Amino acid sequence: PSATYFNKRWKAEGFITTAKYLVENKNAFVVVHGGPEDVSLCNAIVEATGKQCVNMAGMLSLSGSAALLNKAALVIANDSGLLHMAQSQKVHVVGIYGATTRELGYFPIDIKSTVVETHVACRPCTHNGLNHCPKKHFRCMNDITPDMVINAALQYLT
Repeated sequence: PSATYFNKRWKAEGFITTAKYLVENKNAFVVVHGGPEDVSLCNAIVEATGKQCVNMAGMLSLSGSAALLNKAALVIANDSGLLHMAQSQKVHVVGIYGATTRELGYFPIDIKSTVVETHVACRPCTHNGLNHCPKKHFRCMNDITPDMVINAALQYLT
């Protein structure tokens, strides 16, 4: 649920709603993952989601993260290193993209991937990411709803 830059991060509430839906309606087991700096964010998501959700943030090496991702049925992630690592493992990916766009070259390239994004006039606002929204409204991420992400995820889950 994290990313290096603020404007590449979807709201925690969106991840919570999505995780709860997948647990309750698809009997999913959700693993929330990230680096050591993401532990508190991931803990908040796990605590709010409840059953069948664990936090692995900060617990694995890069190769351990790749092995974990390789076992996933689906990875839902912001535009981040973990999203691209999941792609390298040939895992279905739902990417949540705000500040950056396909034209900048950071999109998933695999046919097993879906990108959830909004089309606002100020997008893209940066090539790599920023720690603020230049327009101060953050619509590129705030306008992405859990339903949009859940619907993208459902195409990969039976």
